[in-house]
Amino acid sequence: MRSFQSIAVSIAFSALMAASATCACAEDAPLGVRLVDQMNALYGVHPGVRANHAKGAVFEGMFTPAQGADALSSAGPFYGSAYEAAQTLLQAIKSSPVNNGKISRADVISHLASDTFSTIFGSVKFNAKGDVQGGGIYVYQAKGNAMVVLKQVSG
Repeated sequence: MRSFQSIAVSIAFSALMAASATCACAEDAPLGVRLVDQMNALYGVHPGVRANHAKGAVFEGMFTPAQGADALSSAGPFYGSAYEAAQTLLQAIKSSPVNNGKISRADVISHLASDTFSTIFGSVKFNAKGDVQGGGIYVYQAKGNAMVVLKQVSG
């Protein structure tokens, strides 16, 4: 189940970060607190378990594009991660059997826990805890229809 939750949290996190970058919030709570509160509201509070993946890290940063960069791409900094999460979930759904016109959540979770998925950033497989195996921080560059790793920072 944690595999499915990891994908769902990735999608929610990407959406939350994109939304926070485009709107000003009047709340006094720091962004990290608001993000964790929103994840807990979506998925419930699980005592002893972090709201967001194994390391529980939430980062805030500022991105200033170069002059004229908007002419090259309109993709935001989290679009790739959200797309990868969606690709993974859709492949797990596609691999699950259809019984009486329905796909069971248990089958999707089983595929998320056991399959290897092909994504725009390469292969994705989850470990027993539901974390991405061999995950890390990477710097990518779009070249044609491929994402090319320029640098691996960790993992």
